[in-house]
Amino acid sequence: MPAPNFADALLQRFKDKPEEEQLPLTEAMANGLFRMTGSRLNKDEFSFDNLAPHLRVNFRIVDDKENIVQQGIALEELKQSLKGQVKQTIKAVADQGIEKQDVKEWSFGDLPASFIRKQGNYEIKAYPALVKVGNKLNVELLDDPAQAELKHTHGVSELIIKSLPSPIKYLQQKLPNKSKLVMYFNPFGKVDELINDCIRAVIFHHVGNDIPRTEQEFEQVCETLRGELNDLVLAVTLKVEKILAVGHKISKQIKGKVSLDMLQAQAHIGAHLDSLIFKGFISEAGVDKLDDLLRYIKALEKRLEKIKVDANKDRVHQIELDKLYEQYDKLMDKLAKDQPVPEAIREVYWMLEELKVSMFAQTLGTKYPISGKRIKQAIAEIEL
Repeated sequence: MPAPNFADALLQRFKDKPEEEQLPLTEAMANGLFRMTGSRLNKDEFSFDNLAPHLRVNFRIVDDKENIVQQGIALEELKQSLKGQVKQTIKAVADQGIEKQDVKEWSFGDLPASFIRKQGNYEIKAYPALVKVGNKLNVELLDDPAQAELKHTHGVSELIIKSLPSPIKYLQQKLPNKSKLVMYFNPFGKVDELINDCIRAVIFHHVGNDIPRTEQEFEQVCETLRGELNDLVLAVTLKVEKILAVGHKISKQIKGKVSLDMLQAQAHIGAHLDSLIFKGFISEAGVDKLDDLLRYIKALEKRLEKIKVDANKDRVHQIELDKLYEQYDKLMDKLAKDQPVPEAIREVYWMLEELKVSMFAQTLGTKYPISGKRIKQAIAEIEL
């Protein structure tokens, strides 16, 4: 206090230190106030929810004639409500022939990362992507760059799968009978779907961040994978077989009769198992995470053993986990519908898995030092 004086001082500081413009507003304010007062504020202590309506930014969405289409203070809600109109605008200004239906091969030319077209006094920016729609592949113009990149990755991967010989026959020859049995009794039905998920994971790993956007790049990826895909998918499938085998063992154990003191713990174990092994879990986790996934599943097995000895200790650990997951869920709730999960939030998810290993199966070891405090700090540092 007085608040107006400190506000003026902060504004002057921002003018004098233009480098602070690169920081989130709340972080720059916290830094400035610390320099002035010696009191450190957490950026989360600035609550925009408490601002009076007249102090919030009012967003006006206008058309090419400057007519107001919608307005309000919740930008993400405005975006969601106008998605259909944005898509129609994009279609109206796009060059004829950019969008394609039911693509069978890369015969649609180059796909730039973005497409810009002048409309009235504004630039309309769209993001071309090869998109999987049901069993078909379409070239579409999307309005969100992160969503377009993610969908393009999946779409290109599907086109690669269609363009290369399937490794299924090769796997039938090379997989041990025990592995075949585990694969055929996976919890998601058809073994072909499980193997296709292994193939997708291999392709995602191979292309990394260099997703093809030209026919030449696409052909190069296909040519490289043509000679390697069978062995790469075999290696991934053998890892998946181990994960499924331990998961199947746990699933059988928690379906039997359960004492009352273990009932809640086993429910948590069942939910945890479902969060690790589900339809599409291989490509979702990624090739690099499969060894970790096996360790997490084994930690779950250890937890099941330990609750028979000390159910109360398990309950104490679960209370700490519930509090951390409450903070994690709040982060996820802030994401717009269909928005890809940022890498920082994905990392928090894996940190929670490492914490479970440290709680329930210390002998398996963690990838790095982990604690609830570290996870809270990681969550606090994420800006959305």
